[in-house]
Amino acid sequence: MSCHRAHPNLESLKQSLVRTVQRFPQEVLRAAIDDWSRRLKACVKAKGEHFE
Repeated sequence: MSCHRAHPNLESLKQSLVRTVQRFPQEVLRAAIDDWSRRLKACVKAKGEHFE
Protein backbone atom coordinates (compact mmCIF):
# COMPACT_ATOMS: atom_id res chain seq x y z
CA MET A 1 0.00 0.00 0.00
CA SER A 2 1.03 3.60 -0.44
CA CYS A 3 0.99 4.69 3.20
CA HIS A 4 3.28 2.20 4.95
CA ARG A 5 6.08 4.73 5.04
CA ALA A 6 6.56 8.46 4.95
CA HIS A 7 7.46 9.66 1.47
CA PRO A 8 10.38 12.09 1.18
CA ASN A 9 8.68 14.08 -1.60
CA LEU A 10 5.57 14.38 -3.73
CA GLU A 11 7.02 12.39 -6.64
CA SER A 12 7.71 9.41 -4.38
CA LEU A 13 4.12 9.50 -3.14
CA LYS A 14 2.77 9.73 -6.71
CA GLN A 15 4.84 6.74 -7.83
CA SER A 16 3.65 4.70 -4.86
CA LEU A 17 0.02 5.57 -5.56
CA VAL A 18 0.37 4.64 -9.24
CA ARG A 19 1.87 1.25 -8.33
CA THR A 20 -0.96 0.62 -5.87
CA VAL A 21 -3.73 1.57 -8.31
CA GLN A 22 -2.18 -0.63 -11.01
CA ARG A 23 -2.81 -3.66 -8.78
CA PHE A 24 -6.59 -3.17 -8.90
CA PRO A 25 -8.52 -5.14 -11.52
CA GLN A 26 -9.57 -2.95 -14.46
CA GLU A 27 -13.27 -3.64 -13.87
CA VAL A 28 -13.01 -2.35 -10.28
CA LEU A 29 -11.43 0.89 -11.47
CA ARG A 30 -14.01 1.30 -14.26
CA ALA A 31 -16.88 0.81 -11.78
CA ALA A 32 -15.37 3.39 -9.41
CA ILE A 33 -14.94 5.92 -12.22
CA ASP A 34 -18.47 5.35 -13.50
CA ASP A 35 -19.88 5.77 -9.99
CA TRP A 36 -17.84 8.94 -9.42
CA SER A 37 -19.14 10.39 -12.68
CA ARG A 38 -22.74 9.60 -11.71
CA ARG A 39 -22.27 11.17 -8.27
CA LEU A 40 -20.63 14.29 -9.72
CA LYS A 41 -23.59 14.81 -12.05
CA ALA A 42 -26.01 14.39 -9.12
CA CYS A 43 -24.01 16.93 -7.08
CA VAL A 44 -24.11 19.46 -9.93
CA LYS A 45 -27.85 18.90 -10.38
CA ALA A 46 -28.35 19.44 -6.62
CA LYS A 47 -26.20 22.60 -6.87
CA GLY A 48 -23.82 21.24 -4.27
CA GLU A 49 -26.54 20.51 -1.75
CA HIS A 50 -27.28 17.12 -0.21
CA PHE A 51 -28.31 14.43 -2.70
CA GLU A 52 -29.06 10.72 -2.63
